[in-house]
Amino acid sequence: MDRTLGIPNVLPGEVITAELVSFLQSTARTPGGHVRGASDPEVKYLRTVTPARC
Repeated sequence: MDRTLGIPNVLPGEVITAELVSFLQSTARTPGGHVRGASDPEVKYLRTVTPARC
């Protein structure tokens, strides 16, 4: 399965709220569910990027 295509789960600049985390966790629990950027299958941790200073 190619996981490089598809709709992003979270967009750059989007605020990660409790509601969003709950949605991502329920997505991950579905058959074939995948949350890009999650550090673990249960989506307890997310990888984030700190923007470079210009």
